[in-house]
Amino acid sequence: RALAALARGEPDWWADYKPPEAVIDKMHEMQARRPDLVEIFEIGRTWQDRPILAMRITAPRADGSPCRPAVLLNSVQHAREWISVMVNMWVAESLVANYGADPYYTDLVDRVEWIFVPVVNPDGYAFTWTNNRYWRKNRRPAPTPNGRIGVDLNRNWGHMWGFGSGASTNPGSDTYMGPSAFSEPETAAMRDFALATPQLRAHNDMHSYSEMVLFPWGWTGLASPDHGTFSLLGDEMADRIRDYRGRSYSVGPIYTTIYPVSGGSVDYFYGDRGVWSFSYELYGNSFNPSPAQIRPNAEETLSATLLLGEFVADRYTFRADVNRDCVHNFYDVRDFIRLYGEGDPAADYDASGAADFLDFAAFIQDFIERR
Repeated sequence: RALAALARGEPDWWADYKPPEAVIDKMHEMQARRPDLVEIFEIGRTWQDRPILAMRITAPRADGSPCRPAVLLNSVQHAREWISVMVNMWVAESLVANYGADPYYTDLVDRVEWIFVPVVNPDGYAFTWTNNRYWRKNRRPAPTPNGRIGVDLNRNWGHMWGFGSGASTNPGSDTYMGPSAFSEPETAAMRDFALATPQLRAHNDMHSYSEMVLFPWGWTGLASPDHGTFSLLGDEMADRIRDYRGRSYSVGPIYTTIYPVSGGSVDYFYGDRGVWSFSYELYGNSFNPSPAQIRPNAEETLSATLLLGEFVADRYTFRADVNRDCVHNFYDVRDFIRLYGEGDPAADYDASGAADFLDFAAFIQDFIERR
């Protein structure tokens, strides 16, 4: 059931690539169709004052119910990678179209907060539709009349920004890292949104092309502290892709699997925010693949992408978030001790019928594990 379900809304929408306005229209169409599930909001604006739009898909949450773990899916940091927008939007459409009709999708929307930023780089993406199909960077104004325009957004994040060989200091380079970490309004907006979303637990930054499932680190060849779990998840994602129609994706850390990347989003989300962060390099043989490749890419990666939702739904229940602010901190411990001391039924953590030491022990264990 985790294989691709044909989107019921507009099946022809994926027959060809879509310009910026059409992507925005599709987001609003999904919201109009399921206003109970879909929320569209702005997280920032670009150098050219375009909005950076996000879309949240999750079932309504009753007052006082636990927070849900969030999964963030973004695409088009690199403007020319059009197919990543379509794959991102396919996931969103699949969740919306199948909610209430398929128990698997319904469960994922009930238990997980899905957040989509289909176009992180609106200025660059618009430029590829009007001026230069292969433009990669954003459209940061040149510092001098004879200067070079643009910063590679995926070299501008704060974790190990400018470290080693994974980015360029040359403004003319396609991997120019910018004058400082988070100097660009696009990366700053994404950072600020991440900081304002404490329930964020997983992330996928979609790119093309090379057929890869990538994870930290990008800045160094050393293994991350969670290399084992990343490898297990990455292998399962690749297995699900292979199971669909036999395509094989390579799996591994960014640095050793594709090339060094310093100041990348995956390292930031994992290294600074503690989020399980991955990146696709979708299949194809160029940055301008035939529109006929849109559906195969979207269909074969859907199950792998949804695996992140399955993983966080089972792992992060926010049971120990006593005050329901989506953060595990001292205030939750304080509030639980107060409830426990008062013999409040809410302190019956294990639902045994009485608040006792076993409840306190269970709470502390979940709090330590941030469940």
